[in-house]
Amino acid sequence: MTDTATRTALQAVPELAGIYALTRRGWQWTSLSRGAGALVGWFAWSGGPFVDWCVIRGYGEVEAVRVRDGDGLVWRRCGSVGVVAAELRDLPPPGAPGAPHLVTGRRWRPPSPLRPR
Repeated sequence: MTDTATRTALQAVPELAGIYALTRRGWQWTSLSRGAGALVGWFAWSGGPFVDWCVIRGYGEVEAVRVRDGDGLVWRRCGSVGVVAAELRDLPPPGAPGAPHLVTGRRWRPPSPLRPR
């Protein structure tokens, strides 16, 4: 059962159900500011150097990435809440068949308040 705030959010933006499903799979979420601002989620895979990140700036401004060894970008998707949540849901775990594993040569850093010091 969800709390009142979650039910209200899901009624207003049904596509958030995909994000809520990620939370049930162990994703952690934080807001980068009070009020309107980016919502950032992450999931660190156990036993390996991979972390999945999702930055939600608005309904149509969502970015998801998988990084290796802290900042090596191996996978990236951008789009709306529903599209990116579905991509994250279907992204195979690291090491599974079909999972991305090659670093693209690009770097990706989480938003500054969440960067390791």
